[in-house]
Amino acid sequence: MTTAEGQYVTPTEDSPIDLRTLWLIILRRRFPFLIVAAVVLAIGLGIALIIPSKYVSSTSVLIERRSTNVAEGQSIVSGLPADSAAVDTEVQVLRSPDLARRVAERLHLDRDPEFNPRLREPGFGEWLGGLFGKSPAPVRPGLDAVTNALLNHMSIGRQGLTYVININVSSRSPQTAADIANAMAREYLEQQAEYKRAVAQKAQNFYSERMRALSTDVQSNASSASSIRARTGITSGSNPSSYDEQTIADLRRQHSEASANLAAKQARYSAASRSQNNPSSLPDVLASQVIRDLRSQRAKIAVDASQATTRYGNDHPEVARTRNQLAEIDGEIAAETRRIVSGLAAEVNAAQQEVASLGSAIAQQRSAAIRNSDASVTARKYDTDADASREVYEDLAKRRKETVATDELATPDASIVSVASPPNSPSSPNRPLLILLTLAAALTFGLLAIIIAELLDVKISSGEDVKRHLGLNRIASIPGVSPRNYDEHLARLVYEKPQSSFSEAIRALNMTLRGGHAKQALPSGQVIVITSALPHEGKTTIATSLALSIAKAGSRVLLIDADVRRPQVAASLGIATPEHGIAEVATGKTELASAIVSTGTPLDLLLVTVIAKGIDIFSRGQFSDLLEKARQQYDVVVIDTPPVLAVSDATVISREADHVVFITRWRRTSRFAAKAAVEALKAAEAPLSGVVLNAVDLKKQSLYADSDPLAFYGSYKAYYANEE
Repeated sequence: MTTAEGQYVTPTEDSPIDLRTLWLIILRRRFPFLIVAAVVLAIGLGIALIIPSKYVSSTSVLIERRSTNVAEGQSIVSGLPADSAAVDTEVQVLRSPDLARRVAERLHLDRDPEFNPRLREPGFGEWLGGLFGKSPAPVRPGLDAVTNALLNHMSIGRQGLTYVININVSSRSPQTAADIANAMAREYLEQQAEYKRAVAQKAQNFYSERMRALSTDVQSNASSASSIRARTGITSGSNPSSYDEQTIADLRRQHSEASANLAAKQARYSAASRSQNNPSSLPDVLASQVIRDLRSQRAKIAVDASQATTRYGNDHPEVARTRNQLAEIDGEIAAETRRIVSGLAAEVNAAQQEVASLGSAIAQQRSAAIRNSDASVTARKYDTDADASREVYEDLAKRRKETVATDELATPDASIVSVASPPNSPSSPNRPLLILLTLAAALTFGLLAIIIAELLDVKISSGEDVKRHLGLNRIASIPGVSPRNYDEHLARLVYEKPQSSFSEAIRALNMTLRGGHAKQALPSGQVIVITSALPHEGKTTIATSLALSIAKAGSRVLLIDADVRRPQVAASLGIATPEHGIAEVATGKTELASAIVSTGTPLDLLLVTVIAKGIDIFSRGQFSDLLEKARQQYDVVVIDTPPVLAVSDATVISREADHVVFITRWRRTSRFAAKAAVEALKAAEAPLSGVVLNAVDLKKQSLYADSDPLAFYGSYKAYYANEE
C-alpha cells in the first residue's frame, strides 16, 4: 500500500477474528439474524403445534425354533430354520403389501381418513403448495392408497439377535394402533397356516391326479403285455429264446441229414446216368428182385434156345420161339432198369424238396425267433413299466395318507408372545424437544444468515477494509451530514459551521496531507487530485471542502473542476457558470487568468463551461502548461476529476499530481470497484496518498470499526458545536 508520504507498503495479513469482532458482526447483522430466526421460530412452533399426536402400540411375535410332529409322517411344509436369515426373512414378510392389504380390508381402514387420503381435508402442506401453483401428488386408487398409508404407519423389526419380532403401529387413535398391531400379528399367523394348508391341499391334489394317471398306466401296460403274449403264444415267465434255439437246432440236424441223403441219392443217380449203356452193373438194378427173376428166366430160356439151336438149327421154329422169349425178357429187364433209374431221379427230386423245405423251415423259425424275442422284450418292458408304476402308485398312496394325517395338525411357525394394548400417552411428537430443536434451528439459521450477509457484503466500511482489500491507508473518515439545510451545498459547512464534525474531519484530512503538522504549510505549487471509482461517492464535496479548508488556513488555492462531462463544483458552491472555463484554457482559446472565478477568499475556481464530449483536453501539452502556470500562481491546486472507472481522464491527470486522494463512500462503494480503480491508478504510477472514507454513519460506525476515530463519536460529540 501507499502511505501519506507516497511509499508503497505490502498489505498485512488479516488478523484473527476475536470475540469483540464477532460481537460487532452480530450487532451489525442483527436485523437479518432476527428476521431469519423469527421466521424459522414461527415455522417450527407452528409445525410443533400443528403436528397431531401419535400413539404407538406394539405386538411381539416369536419365531418357533421347535416344531410339533404328532403324526408319524413328515409334513409337506417343513418348519422355519432356526437361523438369523430366516428371522430377517419373516420381518420382510411382515412388511409385505399383501399382508397390509389384508389387514386394511379386515379392519375397514378405507373408512378412516387417517389412512384414506380421499377422505381427508386439504392440509397446510397442500394449501401452501397451492399458493405456489404446485399440484397435489396423485392419490393411488382404492386399497392401494390405504395399504401404502398403513405401511407408513408401521415399523417392524427384530428385537436384537433374538427370535422375537416387534410390530409397532402408530396412529392418532390409541385403540386403532392396538387393533392394527394385533391384526397384523394374527393375520401373519393365519397366513402361515393358510400357506401350509394350501400347500398340503395342492400336494394331495397332485397325489390324487398322479395316482389316477399311474393306475391308468398300470392297466395299459398289463393289457399290452397280455395282448402280446396272446398273439405270440408266449407264456408269462417262459423263455422263448431257448425254445426257438432248440427248434432251430433240430431243424438244422434234419436239414443236415436230408442234405446227406440228397447227396447219396444224387451220387446214385449220377452213377445211373453215367451207366446208361451198361445198366446191369448198377447196384440198384442188381439188387432188384424183378431183375433177378427176369435174368433167371432168361438164363433158362437161353439154355433152351441154345439146346434148340444145337438140336434143330437156327431156323427151327423152336429156336425162333426161344429167341422171341429172350427178346421179351430182355425188353422187360430194360424196362425195369429204366423204371429203376427213373425211381432214382424221383428220389433225388424228393430229397431236394425235403432239403429245401427244411431250409425254409429254418428261416421261418429264425424269423419267428426274432419276433418272439422282440415280443418277449416288449412284453417284459410293459411288465416292468407296470410294476414300476404300481410301486410309485403304492408309494404315493402311502404319502397321500401321511399328508392328510400330518397337515390336518399343521400349526404356524410363530406365536404371539405379547398382545398390543391401547397406549395411555402419545409417543410423538415430543413437543418440548421440538421447541428446543426449533430454537436451535432458529439460532443456527440466524447465524447462517449473519455469515451469508457478511460473506455477501462487499462494501468498504472501515480502515481495515481499505488496508485489506486496497492495500492503502485510510487517511481520513468524513462523517455523513444530513443535507436538511444545505441541499447540495454541503461544502459550505467548512465556513458556516467550522466547529462541526464534518469541518473537523476536513481539517484532519488537510493536516494529514501537510504531514500531520497544523502549522506546516504544503509545499508551494502542490497539486492534489481528488478522485473515486464510481460516481456519487462524494469526491466533488470532499474536493470543494478541502479546498475551502486550505484556503481558510491562509493558502492561495485553485480548485479545478476537471470532470468536463458531469461538472459539479459550481453547483456544490452555488456559483453560476462562467463564460470561460477549463476547456477553453486547455485548448488555448483563452488565458488562465481570464477563466479564473474568484470567490472573494484565497480560493479561486477554474470551472467547466462547455461539456467537452469526445474532446481529449488532458493528454495534450496545454493541460500540463495550465498546471505549470497554476503551480506558479497558487500554493495549492485541488483538482476534482471524473471517476476512474468511468473515463480515463482521472488516470491521465493523476500523473501530474503530487497527491492523489481516493474517495470511497462508506457502506456503498464496492471493494471490487475500488480495487479495480486503485489498480488502474497504480498502473498509471499515480502518487496515491491514501483513501478517504466518506459519508460515514456516526451512529453505526462503531459496529464496523473499532480503530476508526468516528467509532467513538458518541463519547466526544459534545466537543462539536452546532452539530446537526
